Amino acid sequence: MFRPVDDGGWNMFPRQKDETFHSPYAATLALLVLLEIRAADEPWEGSSERRDSIIRSTARWLIERFDGGASPAGWHRTVDTSDPVSPGLTLQAYGTLLRAEAEMSVEAPAAVHEAMTRRLIALSDSTMADAVDSGEFGIVSMSLDGRMEMHSESINFLWHPWAVDAAARWLERSRCAPCEAEDVERVRRALGHLVVVLGPEAVRPALSGWVFVASES
Repeated sequence: MFRPVDDGGWNMFPRQKDETFHSPYAATLALLVLLEIRAADEPWEGSSERRDSIIRSTARWLIERFDGGASPAGWHRTVDTSDPVSPGLTLQAYGTLLRAEAEMSVEAPAAVHEAMTRRLIALSDSTMADAVDSGEFGIVSMSLDGRMEMHSESINFLWHPWAVDAAARWLERSRCAPCEAEDVERVRRALGHLVVVLGPEAVRPALSGWVFVASES
């Protein structure tokens, strides 16, 4: 119901009226789920080959929606390019695509890696006061009783846990991929800042707030 069209995209809502109005956020979550399923050596739709095929098509769909011309570069909250680029979603997509590359050899173009490197280095100046971006999504979809209705969902895109994930995976990749030594040191410093300096402050809301904050953190 969330992947009615076999084009790599995934939808925010089941049974959408516009089945092709895919969601970069839903696709990023789906890619994470599929990689976890593969790590557990479980099939998808009864087939390991089908699972791996969908992983590749989902990763390619995400890569094709990367906006390198935006400032900052990254993924818009929806496929509508008039929506802002989401810093939190972009960091989540970076980390998830790095995992897909490491585990499935699905490599993103150089432009994605270059933008990723710049973004990770810039995190050395981040603070936990940096705002979490969010989006309110409204889509016409079919209700359980068969009526077309407007359904809405509010999403907060956390940036800190996915920044840690992306930076750690970037450094792991740098061991075998050509990288500037200066960039490696800068990303390492950024990761140290995220974990050592900001980590204790990030833990507090994870222990006392919403469940999704705890799970992602």
